Amino acid sequence: MCAKRWHGRNRFNPSGMSTYAREYLHKAPASVLEGRGMESGAHVDIMGNVALIEDVLRVATGASGIDLGGDRIHSDVMKIFE
Repeated sequence: MCAKRWHGRNRFNPSGMSTYAREYLHKAPASVLEGRGMESGAHVDIMGNVALIEDVLRVATGASGIDLGGDRIHSDVMKIFE
């Protein structure tokens, strides 16, 4: 869904707001003592990912998706979508 279905004006985005897909690379914690890790991309751990928190703070303070660099895709999700 997030690969393309929200982009443009359609039934999933009836107002046609600009949307951007952002993937965050997963870097597992170096040790058990590190806990969940600051660069984890795992399902629940993503909320502690430093890059995600930075993006959220930038948007909350007025940055646009373009300011963040637009789409950032690391996987083959676009090819899989097609």
